[in-house]
Amino acid sequence: MKPEMSNLRRIRDVNWAEIEALESRLLKETTTEQGAREFLALRAEFESWLARDDALYGKDYETRLVRIQERLRAVDEKREGRMEDLVNALVDLQRRLDEAGIPSALIGGLAIGAWAKARLTRDVDIKILLHRQEHQRLLDLLTPDYHSLQADPVLALRTNGIIFVLNSAGNRLDIQLADTAFDEMLISRARTLELTPGKKARVCSAEDLIILKIIAQRPQDQIDVANVVQKQGPILDDRYVLKWLRQFEKALDDTTLIREYQRIRARYQD
Repeated sequence: MKPEMSNLRRIRDVNWAEIEALESRLLKETTTEQGAREFLALRAEFESWLARDDALYGKDYETRLVRIQERLRAVDEKREGRMEDLVNALVDLQRRLDEAGIPSALIGGLAIGAWAKARLTRDVDIKILLHRQEHQRLLDLLTPDYHSLQADPVLALRTNGIIFVLNSAGNRLDIQLADTAFDEMLISRARTLELTPGKKARVCSAEDLIILKIIAQRPQDQIDVANVVQKQGPILDDRYVLKWLRQFEKALDDTTLIREYQRIRARYQD
């Protein structure tokens, strides 16, 4: 059964307060020793660099955030195998979904690396073509090799359409159910791309990734859109992007989406 796709408002129909509370709990469960080690390592790595950056860029938030992301990416590259682990986790999950007849597409930070410069990311974000009422199909597929980070995964899927899981290697995957006509289109337009040598996965298109990021409206999403536009600009299908943003502006009663895309697009016009 295909999801009910008529209501574009469901693209934001997520209890983010609940998800942020979960993120906070997971952070608090990090051991004191591990947290202290991470803090001291980052402080040693960044303190002098940030002081220089302050003097150069001051309150230019976007420039500073881009530079911090670049620095974090360089640090992350030293953490041997981190990206490889995430890609392996994605490939394995997509294989299981394919065997179960559930179409999927990579979205989120890992997908940014397919269309622009790779950036630091902690997890795999994937959207699957499954109705909320069919949640048990997903849970059966995940058992016993994945552990839910939510106390009640059934409730999480029914109310938010998203579940956070860890695979046996400890990699986190955020799995979102498709709720709208846009989700269905996104998954149908996904392309098979090589993310690391010999490892291929289904990734949402650059245009669909931009649309998701414009809708999300977080500072990091704005940077992600800018990076994709800068890298893919000449071949982006602006008509497709604007068509969906126009529909989302009406559905979400938000008149800022097209303006934000055009602002970023103009910044990187040839």
